[in-house]
Amino acid sequence: MRQFLLFISMILLCASLKAQTINKTEYTYDINQKIGNTDYYYYFNKGKNDTFINLKIMTFKDESQTISFKKEVLPNNTLCNEVLPLVDFYNTASKEIKLDLWNMNIGYPMQYADVLANQINFFVKDTSWQKYYTSYKSNLKKEFVNLDYELISKRMKEGNVYACLEIELNKIGYTIQKIGIEKVGFLDVKFSPALKKELLQTYPYTEVQLKTVPIPYMVYIGINKLK
Repeated sequence: MRQFLLFISMILLCASLKAQTINKTEYTYDINQKIGNTDYYYYFNKGKNDTFINLKIMTFKDESQTISFKKEVLPNNTLCNEVLPLVDFYNTASKEIKLDLWNMNIGYPMQYADVLANQINFFVKDTSWQKYYTSYKSNLKKEFVNLDYELISKRMKEGNVYACLEIELNKIGYTIQKIGIEKVGFLDVKFSPALKKELLQTYPYTEVQLKTVPIPYMVYIGINKLK
């Protein structure tokens, strides 16, 4: 009896892992699958010449609530988890649609614990960025100075901030070509005592060091095929 129940449980588990919902229109090919307690949504969008060039990925903790960053706490979801089914979903889609991906819509650093950690550790330790930041803040006291978004984008790519995505993209023959950003601020937590406390407990840096970390609130990933 015990073996029979175990056999049935394994069948149900496999069924739940394989269950996918696919919605197709002329311009979209969407895959949804629940794995464990997480709902994965992958949206492939068509560009010119009947080729799907954009991929947007999202995860949901349950059917009604999107995982989102709250100013009072650090994120607990990870990019590594969000890209978990990337290879399987891509292979499923490639059997039915023409794919030549150019762009990915993905969350910004404050939405992922692992990406935020990469962002903080890289920019705090990056001497070239720290030199720029010091100059930027000094000049800002005299006159308005535009923040160098291109530099931040370049450093984020070179720092491999989206490492988990790069690993999974490589498995399907793609690589991150550039990181586009918008609405950039800094990790200044003076208005959030709870977040400040959590950051200082989590990372081996001072508040002054954390304030030098740039945080984009919109991110676009440009991708190319591996050569």
